[in-house]
Amino acid sequence: MATLVLVGRKAGVAAEETKASLLSAAAKVFARRGYDAASISEITSEAGLTSGAIYAHYASKAELFVATLRVHMQKDLDLLLGSSDSSQMVEVMAAIGATFDRPEPTEESLVVAAIIATRRHPEVGALLAEMVAEREEIFAGLIDQGQVSGVLVGEVSAASISRLSLMIALGSLMAGALDLEPLDHEDWARLMTRLVGSFRA
Repeated sequence: MATLVLVGRKAGVAAEETKASLLSAAAKVFARRGYDAASISEITSEAGLTSGAIYAHYASKAELFVATLRVHMQKDLDLLLGSSDSSQMVEVMAAIGATFDRPEPTEESLVVAAIIATRRHPEVGALLAEMVAEREEIFAGLIDQGQVSGVLVGEVSAASISRLSLMIALGSLMAGALDLEPLDHEDWARLMTRLVGSFRA
């Protein structure tokens, strides 16, 4: 397996800031070029890295790609995890779902690149499956808490609700990437409110 070494942290910039800069640059390059055509040298150039002491590393380009995708798909999960009041879970889920008709272009491109890459690169597929399974498990855990507390109905399994949410989220990104005719945003938001509301106890 090829090793990707990240070198040349900018003077005066913390390691975490440099890592964030690298992941941001990687997102731009992967979205622009796709997984196969994206090169490590182009990514480090985009990030403005120079040669120097080794400060961090990923095991492969595949790991960097999945780490980049993880960052861009984390925001919705963070919103749910940040909702400490389980009684507000339905409202938070509906608000997140209402944004699915307006996906971020970079995220769209990354998801398309990921789907293409998984067909040709098993290592990408394995890492991506691991990431998605982890997210599903976390979300299912939140749903389960809502069911135990009586906020959400219990006759539908937390795993099924979690999988449906994932399918809608990924499907919305694919629809955006296909440049389909946009929907009326308010109408979409009403649909998500009705759909998510059906899980309220």
